[in-house]
Amino acid sequence: MQIFVEYPYLLGSLILLLIAILLFVFLPRHRELLAYAFLFSIPSGLLSYLFVPAYWNPRFTFHYLSSPEDLMFSASTGTIACAIAFVSFGAQRTMRLDVRKALRRIAATLIAMLLTLEILLHSIFDATDVMRVVLATMALVGVYVLSRHRELLRLSVISATGFLLFYGVWLGSLKLTIWPHLLEAWNPAAQLPFLILGLPAFELAWAFLFGAVWPVFFVWCCEPVSEPVKDTR
Repeated sequence: MQIFVEYPYLLGSLILLLIAILLFVFLPRHRELLAYAFLFSIPSGLLSYLFVPAYWNPRFTFHYLSSPEDLMFSASTGTIACAIAFVSFGAQRTMRLDVRKALRRIAATLIAMLLTLEILLHSIFDATDVMRVVLATMALVGVYVLSRHRELLRLSVISATGFLLFYGVWLGSLKLTIWPHLLEAWNPAAQLPFLILGLPAFELAWAFLFGAVWPVFFVWCCEPVSEPVKDTR
Protein backbone atom coordinates (compact mmCIF):
# COMPACT_ATOMS: atom_id res chain seq x y z
CA MET A 1 0.00 0.00 0.00
CA GLN A 2 1.16 3.49 -0.85
CA ILE A 3 0.76 4.77 2.71
CA PHE A 4 3.39 2.30 3.93
CA VAL A 5 5.78 3.39 1.20
CA GLU A 6 5.38 6.97 2.37
CA TYR A 7 5.40 6.07 6.07
CA PRO A 8 7.66 3.03 6.56
CA TYR A 9 8.00 3.69 10.30
CA LEU A 10 4.22 3.28 10.54
CA LEU A 11 4.43 -0.16 8.94
CA GLY A 12 7.38 -1.12 11.13
CA SER A 13 5.42 -0.14 14.24
CA LEU A 14 2.36 -2.05 13.06
CA ILE A 15 4.51 -5.14 12.55
CA LEU A 16 5.75 -4.83 16.14
CA LEU A 17 2.16 -4.40 17.33
CA LEU A 18 1.10 -7.54 15.45
CA ILE A 19 3.94 -9.51 17.05
CA ALA A 20 2.91 -8.24 20.50
CA ILE A 21 -0.69 -9.33 19.85
CA LEU A 22 0.46 -12.78 18.69
CA LEU A 23 2.51 -13.18 21.87
CA PHE A 24 -0.54 -12.22 23.88
CA VAL A 25 -2.58 -14.88 22.05
CA PHE A 26 -0.03 -17.70 22.13
CA LEU A 27 1.32 -17.20 25.65
CA PRO A 28 -1.88 -17.58 27.71
CA ARG A 29 0.03 -18.26 30.91
CA HIS A 30 1.62 -14.81 30.74
CA ARG A 31 -1.35 -13.00 29.17
CA GLU A 32 -2.25 -10.83 32.14
CA LEU A 33 1.35 -9.72 32.74
CA LEU A 34 1.86 -9.03 29.05
CA ALA A 35 -1.27 -6.86 29.01
CA TYR A 36 0.13 -4.82 31.89
CA ALA A 37 3.55 -4.69 30.21
CA PHE A 38 1.85 -3.30 27.10
CA LEU A 39 -0.04 -0.63 29.03
CA PHE A 40 2.88 0.37 31.25
CA SER A 41 5.21 0.68 28.25
CA ILE A 42 3.05 3.27 26.49
CA PRO A 43 4.11 6.31 28.60
CA SER A 44 7.74 5.98 27.49
CA GLY A 45 6.55 6.87 24.01
CA LEU A 46 5.68 10.32 25.35
CA LEU A 47 9.42 11.02 25.58
CA SER A 48 9.56 11.08 21.79
CA TYR A 49 9.79 14.87 21.69
CA LEU A 50 13.27 14.65 23.22
CA PHE A 51 14.47 12.58 20.25
CA VAL A 52 12.75 14.38 17.37
CA PRO A 53 14.47 15.91 15.48
CA ALA A 54 17.69 16.02 17.53
CA TYR A 55 18.31 12.27 17.38
CA TRP A 56 16.19 11.16 14.46
CA ASN A 57 13.32 12.41 12.33
CA PRO A 58 11.53 9.77 10.25
CA ARG A 59 8.37 10.63 8.40
CA PHE A 60 5.48 10.51 10.86
CA THR A 61 1.77 10.36 10.15
CA PHE A 62 1.41 12.92 12.95
CA HIS A 63 3.77 14.21 15.62
CA TYR A 64 3.19 16.55 18.51
CA LEU A 65 5.29 15.58 21.53
CA SER A 66 4.74 12.00 20.38
CA SER A 67 3.17 10.13 17.47
CA PRO A 68 0.96 7.07 16.86
CA GLU A 69 4.07 5.27 15.59
CA ASP A 70 6.08 6.04 18.73
CA LEU A 71 3.27 4.94 21.05
CA MET A 72 2.85 1.66 19.16
CA PHE A 73 6.61 1.17 19.13
CA SER A 74 6.94 1.73 22.88
CA ALA A 75 4.00 -0.47 23.86
CA SER A 76 5.01 -3.28 21.51
CA THR A 77 8.73 -3.36 22.27
CA GLY A 78 7.97 -3.29 25.99
CA THR A 79 5.66 -6.27 25.55
CA ILE A 80 8.09 -8.23 23.39
CA ALA A 81 11.03 -7.68 25.74
CA CYS A 82 8.93 -8.85 28.69
CA ALA A 83 7.67 -11.88 26.76
CA ILE A 84 11.27 -12.98 26.13
CA ALA A 85 11.94 -12.64 29.85
CA PHE A 86 8.73 -14.33 31.00
CA VAL A 87 9.23 -17.35 28.77
CA SER A 88 12.65 -18.01 30.31
CA PHE A 89 11.88 -16.84 33.86
CA GLY A 90 8.33 -18.14 34.08
CA ALA A 91 9.36 -21.72 33.40
CA GLN A 92 10.44 -21.94 37.05
CA ARG A 93 7.84 -19.75 38.74
CA THR A 94 4.98 -17.47 37.90
CA MET A 95 4.29 -13.95 39.06
CA ARG A 96 1.39 -11.70 39.87
CA LEU A 97 1.50 -7.95 39.49
CA ASP A 98 1.14 -5.57 42.39
CA VAL A 99 -0.57 -2.88 40.31
CA ARG A 100 -0.29 -0.07 42.87
CA LYS A 101 3.39 -0.76 43.50
CA ALA A 102 4.04 -1.00 39.78
CA LEU A 103 2.28 2.29 39.06
CA ARG A 104 4.20 4.06 41.83
CA ARG A 105 7.57 2.74 40.74
CA ILE A 106 7.02 3.25 37.02
CA ALA A 107 5.61 6.77 37.49
CA ALA A 108 8.40 7.76 39.86
CA THR A 109 11.08 6.36 37.55
CA LEU A 110 9.61 7.96 34.43
CA ILE A 111 9.29 11.35 36.12
CA ALA A 112 12.83 11.10 37.49
CA MET A 113 14.17 10.16 34.04
CA LEU A 114 12.28 13.03 32.39
CA LEU A 115 13.55 15.58 34.89
CA THR A 116 17.10 14.23 34.59
CA LEU A 117 16.98 14.38 30.80
CA GLU A 118 15.51 17.89 30.73
CA ILE A 119 18.10 19.22 33.20
CA LEU A 120 21.11 17.54 31.60
CA LEU A 121 20.12 18.33 28.01
CA HIS A 122 19.61 22.00 28.86
CA SER A 123 22.76 22.41 30.93
CA ILE A 124 25.67 20.00 30.51
CA PHE A 125 24.80 18.21 27.28
CA ASP A 126 23.56 19.15 23.85
CA ALA A 127 20.19 17.98 22.48
CA THR A 128 22.01 15.60 20.13
CA ASP A 129 23.38 13.78 23.19
CA VAL A 130 19.92 12.57 24.16
CA MET A 131 20.59 8.89 23.45
CA ARG A 132 23.84 8.94 25.42
CA VAL A 133 22.00 10.37 28.42
CA VAL A 134 19.10 7.92 28.04
CA LEU A 135 21.45 4.93 27.88
CA ALA A 136 23.33 6.10 30.97
CA THR A 137 20.06 6.62 32.86
CA MET A 138 18.76 3.18 31.84
CA ALA A 139 22.01 1.60 32.96
CA LEU A 140 21.75 3.28 36.37
CA VAL A 141 18.18 2.00 36.83
CA GLY A 142 19.31 -1.49 35.89
CA VAL A 143 22.26 -1.42 38.28
CA TYR A 144 20.01 -0.22 41.11
CA VAL A 145 17.42 -2.98 40.63
CA LEU A 146 20.01 -5.73 40.11
CA SER A 147 21.98 -4.62 43.16
CA ARG A 148 18.84 -5.26 45.21
CA HIS A 149 17.83 -8.45 43.40
CA ARG A 150 20.90 -10.26 42.14
CA GLU A 151 18.81 -13.33 41.38
CA LEU A 152 17.45 -11.40 38.38
CA LEU A 153 20.86 -11.08 36.71
CA ARG A 154 20.38 -14.23 34.62
CA LEU A 155 16.98 -12.98 33.51
CA SER A 156 18.53 -9.65 32.54
CA VAL A 157 21.25 -11.26 30.43
CA ILE A 158 18.82 -13.59 28.66
CA SER A 159 16.26 -10.88 27.88
CA ALA A 160 18.99 -8.41 26.79
CA THR A 161 20.47 -10.92 24.36
CA GLY A 162 17.09 -12.07 23.06
CA PHE A 163 15.72 -8.58 22.53
CA LEU A 164 18.93 -7.36 20.89
CA LEU A 165 18.72 -10.20 18.36
CA PHE A 166 15.03 -9.55 17.75
CA TYR A 167 15.47 -5.79 17.35
CA GLY A 168 18.44 -6.21 15.02
CA VAL A 169 16.44 -8.56 12.79
CA TRP A 170 13.42 -6.23 12.82
CA LEU A 171 15.46 -3.13 11.98
CA GLY A 172 17.57 -4.93 9.40
CA SER A 173 14.48 -6.38 7.72
CA LEU A 174 12.95 -2.93 7.39
CA LYS A 175 16.14 -1.66 5.79
CA LEU A 176 16.27 -4.54 3.31
CA THR A 177 12.60 -4.34 2.31
CA ILE A 178 10.35 -1.32 2.75
CA TRP A 179 12.85 1.21 4.13
CA PRO A 180 16.04 1.16 2.03
CA HIS A 181 16.92 4.72 3.09
CA LEU A 182 16.39 3.93 6.77
CA LEU A 183 19.75 5.37 7.86
CA GLU A 184 18.74 8.80 6.56
CA ALA A 185 16.14 9.04 9.35
CA TRP A 186 18.88 9.50 11.96
CA ASN A 187 20.74 12.73 12.60
CA PRO A 188 24.42 12.00 11.84
CA ALA A 189 25.51 14.48 14.52
CA ALA A 190 23.75 12.39 17.16
CA GLN A 191 25.22 9.04 16.08
CA LEU A 192 28.40 7.15 16.75
CA PRO A 193 30.80 7.33 13.78
CA PHE A 194 30.33 3.65 12.86
CA LEU A 195 27.63 1.12 12.08
CA ILE A 196 27.23 -2.41 13.38
CA LEU A 197 26.13 -4.80 10.64
CA GLY A 198 24.88 -1.78 8.71
CA LEU A 199 22.71 -0.53 11.57
CA PRO A 200 23.14 2.49 13.90
CA ALA A 201 25.29 1.47 16.87
CA PHE A 202 23.23 3.53 19.31
CA GLU A 203 20.06 1.69 18.27
CA LEU A 204 21.61 -1.69 19.03
CA ALA A 205 23.02 -0.38 22.31
CA TRP A 206 19.53 0.83 23.22
CA ALA A 207 18.03 -2.56 22.33
CA PHE A 208 20.53 -4.39 24.54
CA LEU A 209 20.01 -2.07 27.52
CA PHE A 210 16.25 -1.94 27.09
CA GLY A 211 16.11 -5.73 26.98
CA ALA A 212 18.32 -5.89 30.06
CA VAL A 213 16.53 -3.28 32.16
CA TRP A 214 12.81 -3.05 31.34
CA PRO A 215 11.85 -6.71 32.01
CA VAL A 216 13.91 -6.73 35.22
CA PHE A 217 12.25 -3.50 36.33
CA PHE A 218 8.84 -4.96 35.51
CA VAL A 219 9.57 -8.18 37.44
CA TRP A 220 10.71 -6.00 40.34
CA CYS A 221 7.16 -4.62 40.41
CA CYS A 222 5.74 -8.15 40.57
CA GLU A 223 5.37 -10.59 43.41
CA PRO A 224 6.88 -14.02 42.68
CA VAL A 225 4.78 -17.06 43.49
CA SER A 226 7.04 -19.83 44.72
CA GLU A 227 4.88 -22.85 43.96
CA PRO A 228 5.47 -24.42 40.51
CA VAL A 229 2.83 -23.83 37.91
CA LYS A 230 2.16 -26.14 35.00
CA ASP A 231 3.52 -24.68 31.78
CA THR A 232 0.66 -24.18 29.32
CA ARG A 233 2.62 -22.53 26.57
